[in-house]
Amino acid sequence: MTSAEAALSLETASYEEIERAVMHTERGRWFLAEHARRARADDTARVFAAIHRLEAMLAKTPAVASLPQRDAHIAPSIDQLMQRLSDAISDMNQPVPDHAPATMADIDLLSPADRMRLFL
Repeated sequence: MTSAEAALSLETASYEEIERAVMHTERGRWFLAEHARRARADDTARVFAAIHRLEAMLAKTPAVASLPQRDAHIAPSIDQLMQRLSDAISDMNQPVPDHAPATMADIDLLSPADRMRLFL
């Protein structure tokens, strides 16, 4: 094991030990959930800003139907991208679960859409 791997292992063990200690109390669980909510709000703002930049960029580009013939082969890819963005935005607008996941392992068990909802 290299020194970097050993440090990462120690860091992971320390993190998990601290997490267990904080999760032991109701106030600790509240604190972690609130901290995560605040951190996710910032991340969500960045994601929405990126989506708005993409939308603005796409609004400035010519419609797929007016693409020159040589670029027409990318039209299906653009349509798929737009559908995926639309689906992601719809998924993100679903209600957030009433309870916050207790641990990172609980978050790992969530579906991708539920993970995204945590960022709202």
